[in-house]
Amino acid sequence: MNSRQSRRPSGGGIDWPAWLGLLAAWYLIAIFLWRLLVRGEEYDRPVVLYMTIAADLGMLVGLAAFRRTIPMWLFWTGMVSGIGLFVIRFSSKHAWYTGHLRYWLP
Repeated sequence: MNSRQSRRPSGGGIDWPAWLGLLAAWYLIAIFLWRLLVRGEEYDRPVVLYMTIAADLGMLVGLAAFRRTIPMWLFWTGMVSGIGLFVIRFSSKHAWYTGHLRYWLP
């Protein structure tokens, strides 16, 4: 077995670039900070609501798949941010529909 075969993940045999894990972590951190600090204004349509939930969940699962290829501090910061997105979603009725912690309608 050469060195290229020994570095392959055992799951699927696809060599995904490590920057995808970095992208998932930084995306989750940025979206979490955005939804934590910026007020939501209007309710999203149900299609948009469920698509953003699916995107957040997909990024969280994708980040878990890259845990060995990115720095551990970045992995755990991304995981906490991703879980925080769902904590914000489930915190109130307004947060469920907007995805933001605070709600304000002018």
